[in-house]
This record gives sequence, structure tokens and C-alpha cells, in this order.
Amino acid sequence: MAKQAFKVGSEQNGIIIRRPGNRNRAVIWVGPPLSGKDTQTERFEKLGFPVLKMGPILKGLAQQDPNGAMRAAISQNRLIADSTAIWQAKKWIVSKLGEPLIHLNGMPRTTPQLEIIGFLRERGFDPAVVWFDLPFNVCLTRLGRPGRETEDTQESRMERLTIFKDRTLPMQEPMKSQFGISQANGNLLMLDNSNLQKHETGLAILDFLQLSTIPAERLFPEVFIGGNGSKSATRTATSP
Repeated sequence: MAKQAFKVGSEQNGIIIRRPGNRNRAVIWVGPPLSGKDTQTERFEKLGFPVLKMGPILKGLAQQDPNGAMRAAISQNRLIADSTAIWQAKKWIVSKLGEPLIHLNGMPRTTPQLEIIGFLRERGFDPAVVWFDLPFNVCLTRLGRPGRETEDTQESRMERLTIFKDRTLPMQEPMKSQFGISQANGNLLMLDNSNLQKHETGLAILDFLQLSTIPAERLFPEVFIGGNGSKSATRTATSP
């Protein structure tokens, strides 16, 4: 039986998190490019939570076969075969059995890939979904990450947004009807973070995941602590 409380992080910076129930939890992150998924999941990873980064995993596999179909799909901003993505995700999940809280970034991305929700439940995880639901024009105008200027062109963003619209958005209805992921069931957060700062987005997610015992400063310390060591932001969560 899973523990009612668990600890993540080092001894000095460990976080004790209490939870209801006795099952482990899995957070599935969905959103268009430049929506904020990577920013948020990277902060949870720094706190000690396992994060599946499907993009880097697939890019690593593509590099092993430069002339293969996976490399071609990634270079053309296309999605790889569902069976390949599902298999890689399943291997990662199995390697994390017993972890009290895991995060999946980039899986599922299509309706067939929703089978990963059933797989998570069979392996003892209760899934919840954080869905970044913001206008596409916001994603097109947001600043990209330093060092990604070459690959993050306006044309590339348009291609990736089109894929999200055509392949990922259709997941919503079967996700609700077949897998019980909905706001009414309390396991779906539809988050429009168009006008939220990154720490405000993080606070809304912490509230949804009932992780209020994590201090806000732990997610985005640079926002809360100024150069002179003084607090520079409030800890009040902003509603999405």
C-alpha cells in the first residue's frame, strides 16, 4: 500500500507532501507549443519529481537512425507513429512504478495514445490532466527560449500548431467520455494562462493538484526573492 505522505528532494531541501487515498498519481500535461508546459514541468523536475520528456526521448532515438522514419518525421515537424510513442511511454512508466507522483510531458498527443491513461491506472496511478487552453495567437507571439531561434521559427510554430489542432484537440471528447477525465470529476484543469505570469500559472497548478504544502518560492524562487533578498511577489494564487 502506498504511503499517505511522501518526501521528494534531498535531505536539506526535501518536501513532505500529504495526500488522500493510497494510490500513486500521474499528471498528464497537454498544450500547444509555447503554452508553458516545458517551463512548468521543468520546475517540478527540479523539485525531485520524475518527468517523462517525450520530445527528447524521441529525438535521441532518431539520432540513432539518421535515415530512419522517426528522424524524418521529427525534422518535418510531424508526429511519429502512435505505437512507437506509446511503447516508449510504457517503458518509462514501468521504470517509475512505486513513485508517488510522476509527470508526463508530450504523452498522449493523439486520440489513440489515450490508451496510456488505462495503462497508468492498471499500474496503480490515478491520472490527472493539466490542459493549457490558450488562444493560438498567443502561442505565435510569445518569446521563444534562448538558443532555440533556429528551430523555433514562425513557420515551425504554425506547423506545430496545425498538428496540435488536427491531432491533439480531438482527444478532449474521448478523454472525457471514455476515460472519465473531466473538470466535473476533478481530474482536469483547463488553464488559460494568456495573462498569467509563470509563477501564477504554477500556483494555479499546485492548487489543482492539491500540493499546497509546496511553498510557492520552491517553484519560481527568482520571482519571489529579489536581488537584495527581499520578497518581490505575493504568494496568493491567481485563478486561471
